[in-house]
Amino acid sequence: MRAIERLETGEVGYIATGLKNVSDCRVGDTLHLGGESGRTPTARIQPMKSMVFASAYPSEAADYLALRDALAKLQLNECSLEFRAGNQPGARLWIPMRFSWRLSIWRSCRSVLRREYDLDLVFTAPSVEYEISKTDGDEILIDSPIEMPDPTFIREIREPWIQIDNLHAC
Repeated sequence: MRAIERLETGEVGYIATGLKNVSDCRVGDTLHLGGESGRTPTARIQPMKSMVFASAYPSEAADYLALRDALAKLQLNECSLEFRAGNQPGARLWIPMRFSWRLSIWRSCRSVLRREYDLDLVFTAPSVEYEISKTDGDEILIDSPIEMPDPTFIREIREPWIQIDNLHAC
């Protein structure tokens, strides 16, 4: 390794930023060197919207921390994966996961967690985000059945659909 002034197309390098958490830096962030004048920052790319939601439960409660650590490592290479430590009341520890792209990303992450981290996991079926209109006029978004409000307070439930025209095999 050697210090250079700039990277050109096809070159690989790194920047020492002092960030303590990789997730503090997102795709589309702009770097600006102090003292540069006349430069305007580029518009920040909007964060990817999560489209697929699922949860992972370790078969043994003792594996919860191992699952959390494995997801943190997996997230370094899979930018569409988001997760948060969760705890479902009255049940064992679980981790809800969000995926920004395709269902195949969920399948791939599930496979890596089992194969490379040797974790025995139970996964919920993948789901989508639902919009709930409540009878009091509130609008909420949920991605897990446990978040569903009492049915007597629900006016309407909407789920995402996609219309595909002229579908061609690739």
